[in-house]
Amino acid sequence: MNTPICFDEKNYSHKINKASKFILIGNNIDGGVEFNFCEFKDFKEVEVKLPEILYKLKAFGEWDLKLYQVEDSYKVVKKYGYYRYPKKGKLIYCYDYQEIPIKEIKFEKNIVIFIGVQLDVEENWLSEDVFYENNVMIEIKRLYIKQFDTLL
Repeated sequence: MNTPICFDEKNYSHKINKASKFILIGNNIDGGVEFNFCEFKDFKEVEVKLPEILYKLKAFGEWDLKLYQVEDSYKVVKKYGYYRYPKKGKLIYCYDYQEIPIKEIKFEKNIVIFIGVQLDVEENWLSEDVFYENNVMIEIKRLYIKQFDTLL
């Protein structure tokens, strides 16, 4: 039995101030995500809390989670009457319904690696040899971080 492996890799780069405040906002678009909002006092707190949030995340339909760097005094506004985002903020990371579930996050000195893995098992009623077909999907996102001293 041959198990196909689908692999996708993306790289992003952002300048951030690790000492500034960060917020994570969950938005229900045409579905739902069991996460609303979290404020982090600095990037070290993001490193501690973000993995647990993403590992336990439950969602359906269309949704997204976005991590923003914000100033100490920020305001969350709505677009279209339901979509929340900070009025002044810098988008650092986005995770949504089109991506594979995240199974591991690695925080290194100037890089964050998000690893998503999914195994799909399908019944193949047409095959005489193999009834179950497996597909493994792996998605890796690397977020390269450049330390920046100003807030935004």
